[in-house]
Amino acid sequence: MWVLPGLDFRHFRPRASFYPEWDAFALGLAALVLLLLPKSWDKQDIPRSVFLPAGLILLVFLQRWLGLIPYTGHALTVALYLLWAILLILLGRRLREALGLSALVNTLAIFLLVGAELQAATGLFQHFHWNTPLNRFVLWGEATGTVNGNFGQANSFSDYLALGLVSLGLLHSRPLLKPWLTTPLALPLLYGMVLSGSRSGWLYLAALACAAYLWQRRDQALRPLFIYSALLLPIFALLHGAVQLEGGLTTPLAKMSQTDGYSVRLYLWREAATIFMHYPWFGAGFGQFAWQHFLLGAQLHNPTPDEMGSNAHNFVMQLAAETGLVGLALLVIALFFWWQGQRKQPTTLDHAWGYGLLLVLGIHSLLEYPLWYAPFLGIAAILLGVFDNASFKFEMKRIGAAMAVVILLGGSWALYQTQLGYGHLVHLTEPKIEGHPEEYEQRVEAAMKVMDADLLMRPYADLFMSSSAPFGINDPAVRLHYSEPALRFAPVDTLGYRVAVLLAVQGRMDEARAMMERAIWAHPKRYPVVRNALPFLIFQDPEHLVPLREFADAKFIERQRLIGAPKQTAPTEQSAK
Repeated sequence: MWVLPGLDFRHFRPRASFYPEWDAFALGLAALVLLLLPKSWDKQDIPRSVFLPAGLILLVFLQRWLGLIPYTGHALTVALYLLWAILLILLGRRLREALGLSALVNTLAIFLLVGAELQAATGLFQHFHWNTPLNRFVLWGEATGTVNGNFGQANSFSDYLALGLVSLGLLHSRPLLKPWLTTPLALPLLYGMVLSGSRSGWLYLAALACAAYLWQRRDQALRPLFIYSALLLPIFALLHGAVQLEGGLTTPLAKMSQTDGYSVRLYLWREAATIFMHYPWFGAGFGQFAWQHFLLGAQLHNPTPDEMGSNAHNFVMQLAAETGLVGLALLVIALFFWWQGQRKQPTTLDHAWGYGLLLVLGIHSLLEYPLWYAPFLGIAAILLGVFDNASFKFEMKRIGAAMAVVILLGGSWALYQTQLGYGHLVHLTEPKIEGHPEEYEQRVEAAMKVMDADLLMRPYADLFMSSSAPFGINDPAVRLHYSEPALRFAPVDTLGYRVAVLLAVQGRMDEARAMMERAIWAHPKRYPVVRNALPFLIFQDPEHLVPLREFADAKFIERQRLIGAPKQTAPTEQSAK
């Protein structure tokens, strides 16, 4: 589970992360077989780390009951992620009891190092364009010169390689490796981090060196780990000077000097703070950051149009926005429990490895959202279970194994159904066969029957129907029935424009104008396409749609003026073409 999901190269549309996440869930469930043994439940202690995900499960169902989450299936998906994390925390504790801490840590470190080396190899393939039979197992990005490994994302790639470096440090310091192997194993990982151009690599290595320095002051046995960690930074810096990238950026240092990422994150954090002020107690609802991002675009002058901001890129800010004070209180209590269990625990080499991994994941979580991605969530959950020394006393000896059977069977069934539903979603997005419109209609009808009956896939079914159907105004009540919740689930592409038009046709002009303005700020590049479709619709309902078009034209020009774009008029039907 710590190796294979990140290597899965099947990043296909419509959801690129589906197969790696499915792999992580499947392998995690397979590992939970250990919990079927009655002796796994002999002890009555449950790691206190489960407090946070367990509390969030209760909160997500409360949010659904309050109407903050539009789909029951979406709430259930979030709950399943959190339940999976709880089970992996329990698994981590049971593995520690069964194998002993040092044996378990050594085993996990070896797997993580192997995974990181293989991941680095995919980055080298991408950079050097080697032509070998292994190319079919490498994820090739659409942009020239991108080096993201099989994760398909630079910061995730850099994070995972840093986890490998932490594991290499453990094996070097123990020592379980020949000393001469450390350098050739470290160089591909450092080189891959450099090629990614991810600025977070500097943070990981600097934080690890500082932490190792503090640890070795308390225990001289950790001095080899400190020396190893301290040497990583200068080697990393030297490699930056030696590497050339493609695609117009000559070096990773040039790529890192770009400031766009900083300004975008600051805007997203500002949005998260605004959302928190609007929903202080229970938050806006899990998965609702994208919807709030859409709503706030006009008010805050969104600087990242035509991109769906689905996350605050900061774990604490995201939790504040989507779960409010309740979620933050759960986090604070969970951190207190963790501190309470660790404060008297000496930092051995095993603990230094675990803390180092959590440090990397923690830094990444303050800049992006790795814990929303199953491969990283699984690693974090097992680590919490392994190293959490605080426990709840809970009698589960009689029901623990039976409950594990039910969960494993239910989880396996859910995985099967999800893969089946996703297969139908893929069929929906396949292009039409030229000259055979009936084939496409039959395919859509068959897929929609399955997806409509699947709670977990229902949001995607509504999203497909509302965003890919012909731009029309017939049956506006029916269209709005599935378009409005789909917009709250994922405000993509022209969907906001479509809902604005349907609201206008129903005579809800104030709502239509507000929705049109938000859509223009969220997806301005799509407005010419929408305007090109309006004349035909205006012919059917001029009373409502002529005023809406005039309002939209004015707002489009106003947005151009506010962002400092060259002065221009609203696009005409001809220019839209």
